[in-house]
Amino acid sequence: MSDKILRNVSNEEDIRKEMSILSSLNSKIIDGNINLSILRNFLSKRVLYQQKAIEKISLYLITYLKGLRLRESPLTFLFAGPTAVGKTSLAFAIADYVKKRT
Repeated sequence: MSDKILRNVSNEEDIRKEMSILSSLNSKIIDGNINLSILRNFLSKRVLYQQKAIEKISLYLITYLKGLRLRESPLTFLFAGPTAVGKTSLAFAIADYVKKRT
């Protein structure tokens, strides 16, 4: 990573600020309060019978939000499948989760 990341980092809040600048996300979203089980429960309440998809998306989303994945491009999901299986509901649930944390 570049030297820009390390210039003003002296504590946890500074790390959040730097990650926020680099990722274009609000610093509130980049903290230790983002929990995988909370995200899974949130999505499971909104989308039924899609546990396998929720599991994979939750893991990816948490690692992305915590800055553990490269942010060279925006967070993007492609949902494909037959009608009435919850693709749109899952997309709305993800958007609501991210929106509540910004």
